[in-house]
Amino acid sequence: MTFSPQRFGERLRQLRGDLTLEELSLLSGVPVHTLRRYERGQNEKIDFADVVALGNAFGLSPNQMAAIADLWVLPESEATQLDSEIQRALERLKNYMVGLSEREQARMITMLDLVMVVDRQQRQVEQQEPDQLLLLIRNR
Repeated sequence: MTFSPQRFGERLRQLRGDLTLEELSLLSGVPVHTLRRYERGQNEKIDFADVVALGNAFGLSPNQMAAIADLWVLPESEATQLDSEIQRALERLKNYMVGLSEREQARMITMLDLVMVVDRQQRQVEQQEPDQLLLLIRNR
């Protein structure tokens, strides 16, 4: 598989979801203008340091992020292990939620969304430089 700037841009937009480019830049350390060029498919090459940084921001290993970028194929053992772990977790969640009322299911979905927001914020804080951390703490 060869690197396609357009395909990588589409995948990056999908991974970014509701995050703004500015938020993703803070999480990853990749400049906004670079992220914008990646998403528009305007970079013929991608810096591997950006692959690692973006993977960290999304909670993905460098192998997983590189596979998403079509830089290489994810090793079968890692893909299978990740898929099976995710499937087991999703199955447990599904089994739990089936027994809930619609209202309880909606509440659970809201809670899961909040967990993801808190996780994103925590990863963002962990990646901040010491001076930026002090600024962040002072502004709270």
